[in-house]
Amino acid sequence: MKNLLFPIALLIIISGCKRVEPLPAKNKDTTSTDTSSKLLVSKVIMYYPPNTPANKNTIPLTLTVAYQYDVLKRMTQRIVITSFPEGVSQFISIDTVNYVYDGQNNMTKLTTKHRHALYGPDTAIIDSDVTKYTYVNGQPSYATDIYGNQICTYIVQNGKVATINGLVAYPDQITYINNNILTISEPPAGPPNLPFSCIYGNKNSPYKNSRFKWFLGVDDVLNYYMEFDENDLIGYSGYDVNASVVFKNTYNDAGYPTSIIMTDPSSNITTSETFTYIKAE
Repeated sequence: MKNLLFPIALLIIISGCKRVEPLPAKNKDTTSTDTSSKLLVSKVIMYYPPNTPANKNTIPLTLTVAYQYDVLKRMTQRIVITSFPEGVSQFISIDTVNYVYDGQNNMTKLTTKHRHALYGPDTAIIDSDVTKYTYVNGQPSYATDIYGNQICTYIVQNGKVATINGLVAYPDQITYINNNILTISEPPAGPPNLPFSCIYGNKNSPYKNSRFKWFLGVDDVLNYYMEFDENDLIGYSGYDVNASVVFKNTYNDAGYPTSIIMTDPSSNITTSETFTYIKAE
């Protein structure tokens, strides 16, 4: 799983996109000053400057991510719209990810639908992927692809996934601090296998009330670790960055981040994310 990268290192291969208005959430959004103790993130807007690891294009890139939940407050859908400044091209990219769970809140299936239109809706290219997860004694055992082929196996220690054995030379080793991912590494140590290491604060992750029960790896639409974490991420290092990436977070009154500005000191590249929430009750 050598493509395990944080949002600043998203693997995006696209040529251009017209501005697309974000899809409205079915639930009413709260304001950024909502004082409810339990919130669910409904929308994230991510901005990446040009000529960066996350955006190899020569123009700025914006991702708009919209989330939906079921009555149990489990994340059931994520829609990712990729856009460039208006007038650049007619490229459209919309990726829809759907999640299915069992009665123990274990994710059992992840379905991804990619829609990319080069010159307009009538020329859309649509493809889809399906990943199914199998559990033994209530713990994740292995995952299969759309053809039923096994793509990885899991080793669980202390109630969390500690090792993911995938179709790569070395397995991913995951360590945790409380209910947050601390490091992800691919032994033996050394470039390009430096551990991906996270730093957390004492406030809330945007996904605290909908976080996944197990860390099962990342899908091919949005490599985003915070969907598992309980606390707010305030920095990270490893993989494609040469120094620790510093976060500047802004929070609402309930302790959830409303904006994150990330700066890589080695390149002085800055990316940003903004968050909108709905009430979990």
